[in-house]
Amino acid sequence: MIPRAYLIHIVGFILAGILWMTSLYQLEIIYIWQGIGKDEFEMPFYLWTMSLPVARDLWYLVNGFAFAVGMISALTFGAKRTRRKHGEH
Repeated sequence: MIPRAYLIHIVGFILAGILWMTSLYQLEIIYIWQGIGKDEFEMPFYLWTMSLPVARDLWYLVNGFAFAVGMISALTFGAKRTRRKHGEH
């Protein structure tokens, strides 16, 4: 059984992975659309359309956010394991 204290870190890893894979996929779509000459990008589920450079920057921002969430989860997980290992609570 996974200790309850570790669940937030595991959820952070999962969220970071989902965001990272989604942003990479959307960036791939943007570069494909740019190659065939489209000027606008339709966001997932057709929520709205925007120009390709703005959409590219938005998905790079999501990619950076996913990296930050993953790093914060990893660093705090490591700190919590170290404290617990040495008998600190």
